[in-house]
Amino acid sequence: MRRTVTLIAGFAVAAAGCAARRASTVEAHVPGAPSATRPAPTSATYALIGADGDQPIETVAVTRGRQIGFVRTGDGALVAYAAGHTIPLPEGSYSWRVVPGSPGPPAGSFSITDPEPKGGRAARVAVGTATLAGKIAVLMVRAMAGAGR
Repeated sequence: MRRTVTLIAGFAVAAAGCAARRASTVEAHVPGAPSATRPAPTSATYALIGADGDQPIETVAVTRGRQIGFVRTGDGALVAYAAGHTIPLPEGSYSWRVVPGSPGPPAGSFSITDPEPKGGRAARVAVGTATLAGKIAVLMVRAMAGAGR
């Protein structure tokens, strides 16, 4: 029982540390990983960054709620996706990051019909499931800590 609590607590601390280091990263892609998109958490300018540095490959103004991430074309090519904009990429590691202090898109630019790329819903379900699992782990740790008193 005590070993389970230690393992869960260790996992929660490690996950929190990873999240703190990547606070500005909204979505990332590494070679071999499935493609994923998610709704933009805030209206802002997002920078597409490659693994080789912090210089943006491209920037796109995105309204909160529009899809942002990485998708594969029918022939397997990697494409960065942001609110309807597509950017073909060679295979590699990339991330979408919020440009600090950036304004969002102009008023009225939101499209309710923003197309969701293939795999977008599955990616959201996977992220939601992982978030739920993390919350359950925290609740279990709290419950076990309270039971030991």
